[in-house]
Amino acid sequence: MIAASPLSTYEFSDVPNPFPYVPFSAGPVTVVKGQLVRGTTPVLFGGVNADFSAICGLLNPKAGTMAMDPAQEAVVAAQVANMKRAHFSFCRIHGIDLTYSPIFAAGSTTALDPVKVQALSYFIMLLEQAGISYSLDLHYGRVCVPADAPGTTDPLFLECVSSAFTSQQMGEVLPWAAYPGVLQTLQAQFVTQVLTAVNPYTNVPIGYGPGLVFVGITNERGLTFTATWGYSAHPQLQAAFAADSAAFWASYGITKPGAQEHVQYAIYREAAWLAPMVAVARANSHALIVTSNHFGAGPYSMFANQIAMGDIVDQHCYSYEEATENGLPSWNKFLVDARTTDKRSRFAARIAGGGWGPPQAVTEYGFVTQYRVNGKNLQDPNHERCLGMASGTHAMVVQGVQIAAMYSWMHSEIFSEGSPYGTYNDPYDGRFDEVMCVGVQEQMDKFHNPALRGVAPVVSVPATYGMLGNEQAILGPDTDPALRLIDPACRVSIQ
Repeated sequence: MIAASPLSTYEFSDVPNPFPYVPFSAGPVTVVKGQLVRGTTPVLFGGVNADFSAICGLLNPKAGTMAMDPAQEAVVAAQVANMKRAHFSFCRIHGIDLTYSPIFAAGSTTALDPVKVQALSYFIMLLEQAGISYSLDLHYGRVCVPADAPGTTDPLFLECVSSAFTSQQMGEVLPWAAYPGVLQTLQAQFVTQVLTAVNPYTNVPIGYGPGLVFVGITNERGLTFTATWGYSAHPQLQAAFAADSAAFWASYGITKPGAQEHVQYAIYREAAWLAPMVAVARANSHALIVTSNHFGAGPYSMFANQIAMGDIVDQHCYSYEEATENGLPSWNKFLVDARTTDKRSRFAARIAGGGWGPPQAVTEYGFVTQYRVNGKNLQDPNHERCLGMASGTHAMVVQGVQIAAMYSWMHSEIFSEGSPYGTYNDPYDGRFDEVMCVGVQEQMDKFHNPALRGVAPVVSVPATYGMLGNEQAILGPDTDPALRLIDPACRVSIQ
């Protein structure tokens, strides 16, 4: 058996793509009767994620300065060429505000670093030259500092930058930003700054890049995930919550709110927080909008504002964690095994829960490094990573998902010393995993095949570990009887 390679990027062979990309010249992507179209042509987007930390590998600190490094430009260009050979038609750009590689200039989070904007622009240019469409997430883990609003007396801002909410970092903006004040202003300004920044390689504002499919307003952050009953550890936040929630409930004549009323309030307040950013994004981009995502074991109320305010419904799904999934292997989530404890985290069930009209996306799905032992991420077993990809692809095809992006593909910086791609330094980098990559082209072809959409009630997967090309030669014969099940809820048959 061959384990995941820790040495170099998996190189895809140059197999002709049976589903060529629709050219950007056809126009921006829109939604027509629930279908994504470019111009007048229906489109499907299957691909991967690229974290901004990986894109910042273009600014090789080993070269002694934070500037574009020609050697690194060649490395990243080779990576994008390899993505095209993999038949990826889509790349989600993610994490531009995270603290380990933020797009902000030093000293505050109110100005963009022009060199990092250049790195982002170069990567976008490479994608567009390859014909690969992309999306751009804006907010995730922004950490504000006092210098962002010198002299302000806004109590929510001052409390945010001097304390931390649960396991977040001090200064991380949500949940304080959910209420009107300086933080909401800063978030809307950031949307404008990013989308109006002109790509120096194409002379087009980032928000109007021809390959930009959608803008993600926030990633895995929101109020509907927990529908909290209060913030007792943070007096200013608690005061804002108490006054606002009381006014909301009073407007409906509710004097004794229960769990359902707290969910309704969370939807309302989340919408009020998202609305200014959505408006600014629409004013500065031709792209569609994804407001947020469903993730983890969150309630279906997390879909409410996606449907009400966005153009696409999005969700994330990973392989299991023992504490919540009773030690079941990752493919159970993708096949909707009835034994899975957390039914909302079952892949196909969640997709069905989000299927209320808008096109559906799964912008993070993965089978690597979510296998947890004593709180640490280990790599899922070989057979699970293979079967997970096959069953996940089938679940998405059968249930009409139109955008799919594995997480992650480019996760860490790769430097050019020692080899064309440097060395493996991050277990989240799917491009290093030979076991998973061996079937990528075939699964991308299946995802992009319109003939498989909405016609067959059952998709049959041959024996071994799914439709993964030469996986049997790599993994050996199928000896696990647990792999043999038929799940009508997912409508995927594993013979």
